[in-house]
Amino acid sequence: MNMTLGSLIKLIRIICGVITIIVGIVVAFVFTSQQQELIDRCTEPAVATVSSCEEKYRQDNDPVYEVALDYEAGGRKYRHKMNSSSKYDVGEQLNIKYDPDEPTECVLNGTEKMKPVMMIFGGVIILIGVGIILSAVFSKRY
Repeated sequence: MNMTLGSLIKLIRIICGVITIIVGIVVAFVFTSQQQELIDRCTEPAVATVSSCEEKYRQDNDPVYEVALDYEAGGRKYRHKMNSSSKYDVGEQLNIKYDPDEPTECVLNGTEKMKPVMMIFGGVIILIGVGIILSAVFSKRY
């Protein structure tokens, strides 16, 4: 098989587009459905207190915080750790919902609002992938 440099570059662009579409699908559907499943299970309201908030690492110059939440469920005390882009003050109280069957699992109130955002974000990634493929297929050069 004799492949020119232009054909190889076009093939690589198409492969990159396909990979981008797959990432978009994972973000839009797989991650969102897993998050939605957790949200659906967490039905019992509680008030959690931030017991620690530590900056763990920086990603693209944005701080990421590991937050520990202490709360009570069914007369027992629990601690839940989560990563957040928001910094919380120790002692701050947050409204959460926990899973009555697995009280160690909880979500912050308002988490359900993230589903449309993740669907849109995933959709944009899919469109970028389609654009990459179309530009590769219809490009006169590479």
